[in-house]
Amino acid sequence: MRNLLSNKQSAAINLFEAFQEALGDLHERDSYLFSKPKTKGAISHKLAMYMEAHLRAKQLSYEGFSFDVMLNHTDILLHDRAGKVLVSIMVFHDYIPKGEIELLKRTMVEGAVLTLAVAFLSGKDYLLIYRVGKETIDYYHYNLAENLSSLKMSKNRMERYDKEQLSLLKTPRKRRIQKTPSTT
Repeated sequence: MRNLLSNKQSAAINLFEAFQEALGDLHERDSYLFSKPKTKGAISHKLAMYMEAHLRAKQLSYEGFSFDVMLNHTDILLHDRAGKVLVSIMVFHDYIPKGEIELLKRTMVEGAVLTLAVAFLSGKDYLLIYRVGKETIDYYHYNLAENLSSLKMSKNRMERYDKEQLSLLKTPRKRRIQKTPSTT
């Protein structure tokens, strides 16, 4: 077995590949979960289970590390008991809310090798994957039919989001005030 931690860059690549393969398994075997309410825990559990299976199939050793679900404001965590985090994954049923981006940024700062969020969008033939790096947040479309992801956009994560940048974040809707017809 090869040690997953021998090189941080190759670890990130192997972990991201295992994550994408796990998404394919989740879609193929458990897609009914996407249409049910309050399935975040079940989706997280299944995704962690499939990801662990793919890491084992690649014969990558992550001895001393374990997967936990729904821990410390994170849906999936691959970490050791001393606190070192390899992977942090957040699961959403819609576009990610702006407030959660800050949490993703903090998770990356705390030293995770790979920090991700995945949005399961109802009625779409793709999922959104948000990958937080040291300097950027990358936005991927994961095509469900092809089990393949492609980079759609990369943003500097230190900049504030402005109106000129395409947003893949959930923004609050403004309430419209309905005018009542005058009776004269």
